[in-house]
Amino acid sequence: SRWLSSFALLATLLLALPTAALAQDKFQVKAEFEPATAKPGDEVTLHIHATVEYGWHAYGTKEENQIPVSLPAKKLVLSGLEVVAPAVIPEGSPAQGPLGVQYELPHEFTVDQKLRVPKDMAAGVVKVSGELKYQICDANSCEPPDAAKFSATLTIAAGAAGQGGEQGGGETAVPDLGVVPGL
Repeated sequence: SRWLSSFALLATLLLALPTAALAQDKFQVKAEFEPATAKPGDEVTLHIHATVEYGWHAYGTKEENQIPVSLPAKKLVLSGLEVVAPAVIPEGSPAQGPLGVQYELPHEFTVDQKLRVPKDMAAGVVKVSGELKYQICDANSCEPPDAAKFSATLTIAAGAAGQGGEQGGGETAVPDLGVVPGL
């Protein structure tokens, strides 16, 4: 009887796995930083590109009947980077649905999160990860709410923001001629 109970539990779990895997196959995310390399003090944007299988759609921030896409701050692992502003998530386009007007997102959309590299951050590579929450529906039904995990790496260069080929005071270096003011 104990063996039978264990078998029933295992069979239930195995039957549930393909359904969960199929739902996640319908909604994919890929994250990247722009720029891919930054210096302490720089602002960067984490782009989370989402793709929804054709025939399915997720919902934008104006959606009131279904669950809109969200980027929960408590699920972000920022590795020392600082949030500059709330995430920018598309509103969605109004479409008449069975529950009235719904705000569907296109097949491909992007969520942007502005971040800042702290002024005292050491050079190296940092990894940011998190979850993009969503619910997807087709013309007949909706999948249960879910979350897609993502991660992206940012290279931190040595030096402070704004340091580059320019020199202070509005002077420009001219090869073999030294520094000439105002060039």
